[in-house]
Amino acid sequence: MDRTDREPIRGFRDLEVYQRSYKLALEIQVQSESWPQEGRHGIVNQLRGAAWSVPANIAEGYGRKTFEKDFKRVLVTALGSVSEASMFIDASHDLGWLDDVHHREWQEGYTILGKQLNVLIKQWQTF
Repeated sequence: MDRTDREPIRGFRDLEVYQRSYKLALEIQVQSESWPQEGRHGIVNQLRGAAWSVPANIAEGYGRKTFEKDFKRVLVTALGSVSEASMFIDASHDLGWLDDVHHREWQEGYTILGKQLNVLIKQWQTF
């Protein structure tokens, strides 16, 4: 479907990449509540921080959308957080805190987010 056939983007919440990243961050926050306390100051907090950084940077960047370079720069930061979250998801799985199903689902989600962010970075134009 062509962008002209859809509703106009009125805010960052209308961006599919924001919606997907926010949903993943919520899932990670809730799922990681049951993980061992000894991981809280390390991997758990790092994973949560990286997960929340993605939608936060998309929202911040959208606020700067009239300055195309600023928007894209913040999206690149979000892309870095995608990679960081992916690494901590692997670590959580390898430590036995994260089951195979969530590991696979979250990694697939972050792979899609990375692709979406790359497309948005390449295609965004300020008019």
